[in-house]
Amino acid sequence: MAVDVTASALDVTDLVVRVGAARTPVVRGVHLRLGPGESLGLVGASGSGKSMTANAVVGLLPTGARATGSVRFQGRELLGLGDRELSRLRGNRIAMVFQDPLAALTPVFTVGAQIAEAITVHRAVGRSEARRRAVELLDRVGIADAAARSRAYPHEFSGGMRQRVAIAMAMANEPDLIIADEPTSALDVTVQAQILDVLDEARRATGAALLLITHDLGVVARSCDRVAVMRDGLIAEEGTVAELFTAPEDGPLRRMLDATPRMPQPGTAAERPTLRSPEVLRVERLRRRFSVRSAGRRTEVRAVDGVDLEVRAGEAVALLGESGCGKSTTLMEILRLAPPEHGRIEVLGHDLALLDARTRKALRHRIQIVFQDPSASLDPRMTVADIIAEPLRAAGRSRVERAARVGELLDLVDLPAEAGERRPGRLSGGQRQRVAIARALALEPDLVLLDEPVSALDTALRADIMELLDTLRARLGLSYLLVSHDIPLVRRYADRVAVMYLGRVVDIGTAAEVLDDPAHPYTRGLRASVLEPAVRAHRSDQRAVPAGELPSPLAEATPSGCAFRTRCPVLDGLAPHERRLCHEREPELLPIASVSGRRVACHHLVMGSAPLRRVWDSSQHVDT
Repeated sequence: MAVDVTASALDVTDLVVRVGAARTPVVRGVHLRLGPGESLGLVGASGSGKSMTANAVVGLLPTGARATGSVRFQGRELLGLGDRELSRLRGNRIAMVFQDPLAALTPVFTVGAQIAEAITVHRAVGRSEARRRAVELLDRVGIADAAARSRAYPHEFSGGMRQRVAIAMAMANEPDLIIADEPTSALDVTVQAQILDVLDEARRATGAALLLITHDLGVVARSCDRVAVMRDGLIAEEGTVAELFTAPEDGPLRRMLDATPRMPQPGTAAERPTLRSPEVLRVERLRRRFSVRSAGRRTEVRAVDGVDLEVRAGEAVALLGESGCGKSTTLMEILRLAPPEHGRIEVLGHDLALLDARTRKALRHRIQIVFQDPSASLDPRMTVADIIAEPLRAAGRSRVERAARVGELLDLVDLPAEAGERRPGRLSGGQRQRVAIARALALEPDLVLLDEPVSALDTALRADIMELLDTLRARLGLSYLLVSHDIPLVRRYADRVAVMYLGRVVDIGTAAEVLDDPAHPYTRGLRASVLEPAVRAHRSDQRAVPAGELPSPLAEATPSGCAFRTRCPVLDGLAPHERRLCHEREPELLPIASVSGRRVACHHLVMGSAPLRRVWDSSQHVDT
């Protein structure tokens, strides 16, 4: 059957999706229209029906689900088509990019072979021509040495590079519609910016329309012409990004925008006062290395490679950086309360290398942790009350004491008393994280470690949990060491920030110093990668964004000298003797003379900012 290429790329009318025998459909009469070459962002909370709507469009509903209504692609009705007919469209006229590219790629075939197969299945071309085209596509999406890398397997690529492969595959047959389901949500902010650039290239190359499913309003503002907001299986709001983001009405989008942390303009945000309270944590020259087997021989992973930081009473300090930089390993080394393999950790005045067993046990009550995913950290077989009471039971508290304390803690984290009788599976994601926080506070700790505590939650829930943590810190006098890759969130809730790169702290100071007017090239790149949820809020200082991804922490793969030099956007602009210094000598974390308390690991900032300032001024243009 011929398709009408002049028709809308996609018309969805009164789409209803039911799963099993449930009385209430998960998608309840959705209407969407996507014009040729247009981009539409579909946003909403988890469970609102976004992904189910997209799956219904391409006939990938889960077992037991059924769709009614109408889904027309270029005038052709898709609902009711058989698998064979849908397969002729999927990967050909309609392409898909999923959240997890590793799950979408076959692990036993090379990426070049998989892209070539996507071409030969739908086009009458020979194998050699398909492989040549696969290499061309890999090169187009920014994979260096594409011919050689086409012979690699998916597990040999990083997450960002796998997503590039998935986009190359989506481009293979020049589709008219690309459906991207959370394509950047599992990626670091620097890699996210690169992947969105690659998606832009895919649209330019193919002329395809884009249906982008995301919870990130910054991504929508950057990449979409229109936005549709889903709530409870319905389209609650729809319009152009310019209209809805500039003057949102009182509705779900307005609440999402209000809940999204923003980066303040330099000098406009009130800075939290610097605390001079006693230290609750001091880390000096901390190292943690793991022995692994790579390419048939044993080598070393430098997970943490000389970290220095401190946390004062009542202070929130954030560890910021890309995945694999050593943030969570640093947290785990502190939580072990064991002598480090190298360096020194002092918790509440106690040197961990000198602790006896009794003191170590007492100290464990005073340092607690909240993990990223409460679904994984809470026992699904226990009631909420038993989960919160578990540390109290381990500490020898009586049944009466435990019951009273559990009631206090439920109230403290704004959960009703009856929640104690439920199991985690009957709670929402935000409620489960409140339970995890209550458990962490059960023994009245002084220091709480927060390992990406809101990254698994929706935008509105993130704001609720962070506000709760901020309130508890002020009320109980807690200290936090927060691991996060969310730069606006860190700017809003942290007093001080330590930026990590390849196992080392490269920049540390107050949140305002480090993030409002970044000095270190890496910090500047992180800041430039932030996508603001506002019209025309494109990246300023775009060339500051680091190229590629974090190098391998394997000892033999770590760059000599400054570890960041292989991605540093200003290196080529330095004089030869300045570049030589970056290649040969590892920079120390030293004070910047002009800023009290600020320390940076950059040769040229420590010596004086003239070299870097000269390069920035000559090659960077900041949009305001």
